Amino acid sequence: MKARWTPRSYSLTAEEVLTMPSEKAEGSAMSRQTFLKTAGAAALAGSVLGLGGITVKARSASALTPSAGQTVVAPSLKASTFDVGTGILINKDNVTVVNPRIEDFNRGIEVVPKADSTPPKNIRIIFDMNATGAAEAGMFHNRYGVRLRRFIGLELGSVTPGAYLLFRDNYRPLTLLGGLSGDIHHCDILGPNYVFPNAKDGEAGAIIGIKGLHSTTDGPPYETSDINVHHNKVGQVFEEGISFDPGNDTGMPIREMDKVFSVSAANDYIDLASTLWKGKGNVYGGYYVVFASGSAGGEVLKIRFQSAKRLNVTDPNNVLSRVKVGDLAVILMPYLRIKIDDNEVDATGSKTGIVFPAVHYGSIARNRVVGYSNHDYLDKFQLRQDASGVTVPQAIRVASMAGHPSTGSIVPGTKRVPTSFNTVALNVCDADLSLHLILWENDPYDVPNYWVGNTFTGSEQLWVKNHTLLASPPSG
Repeated sequence: MKARWTPRSYSLTAEEVLTMPSEKAEGSAMSRQTFLKTAGAAALAGSVLGLGGITVKARSASALTPSAGQTVVAPSLKASTFDVGTGILINKDNVTVVNPRIEDFNRGIEVVPKADSTPPKNIRIIFDMNATGAAEAGMFHNRYGVRLRRFIGLELGSVTPGAYLLFRDNYRPLTLLGGLSGDIHHCDILGPNYVFPNAKDGEAGAIIGIKGLHSTTDGPPYETSDINVHHNKVGQVFEEGISFDPGNDTGMPIREMDKVFSVSAANDYIDLASTLWKGKGNVYGGYYVVFASGSAGGEVLKIRFQSAKRLNVTDPNNVLSRVKVGDLAVILMPYLRIKIDDNEVDATGSKTGIVFPAVHYGSIARNRVVGYSNHDYLDKFQLRQDASGVTVPQAIRVASMAGHPSTGSIVPGTKRVPTSFNTVALNVCDADLSLHLILWENDPYDVPNYWVGNTFTGSEQLWVKNHTLLASPPSG
């Protein structure tokens, strides 16, 4: 029988907050001196003295929308009606939130484009043990804990060594829909031990821990890039602990696939083959093209401007010199240089601990994935099976796709989605680590990634299907 939801008390003492084991995190959390300078505060022991700073001490149901340059310390917000509204809405530059306590909202903290549709810059959502509100801080029992729709420059986590920003009993603790340059570190994420109200599939736990889930509907930038996800703890999820997903029903990021009709390495452009491009203006300026076949397979270039069938691209490494007529080109919103390093993920009862689809030039390194997932994937996933034909538990999956569905394309049809030139190194896993191709359609192709130094605690193993294992770490 499924557990039924009963409200919890979220009163935490400073001692309870600090009962997390510490680890060496070189280059992770910035120093307190740097924090104080960045926040514009002279002291944070009981108030904010910096220009524009406010402190919210009393429990309130009123949403906050900080002004540009504002620092908010110890906001304590509880929704008057469960699963309704947003606790803190950030749509300005240079906003810092310190020691938030946000409970029962549909969206605890949401970062959205500014009024001029550009992403807010330099956003910080942090835990500081030495600031007001530390003993009570955390994101509690929200449908979305923190939801990041667009940003340029983000820090999310604890700046106190050995401590964590707590996420407890949220259905979707942390979701990224698109952004540039982020540092997500020292978050302690634990899903509910009951079925969250209106949860997908009626499963106990959070659906995910940290999730990239692209959407094109918020406009540029059409990418999620340079995100470091490190020194986090994730557990009690029923799908994936940490993952970056190419599909999202709010704005399909896999847009087009077509053959190359002609290419000019000297002039940085390719022409696509379909006649359906005729008369189409700059639909895909700011998106990316990834090559899904040929000697440039897996390489990614930014589209500066598109005019009908011509894609004018940025090509600093002369990738186009390896592109040939007839190669497949996929237009998409990619994940670039995503690093998932030094995290602890409990995969018990989930589908997979860490998942990397549609990621390029990233890394999964030095993670510890414990516990055993219990999901039987379709045969199309090409994962290792036991003697009875059931998928063995999965710790880490690096997944490319063939036959991925898409909607609203100029050139109709399913798409290839390579996951390429990533480094998978020095992870310790209780279950399998798989580099594989999902065959939604029977269109096999090989994808290059790098694997080294991963270890397993038992009979688990590296599983490779439709992948080329590179001899040395890729650069990108």
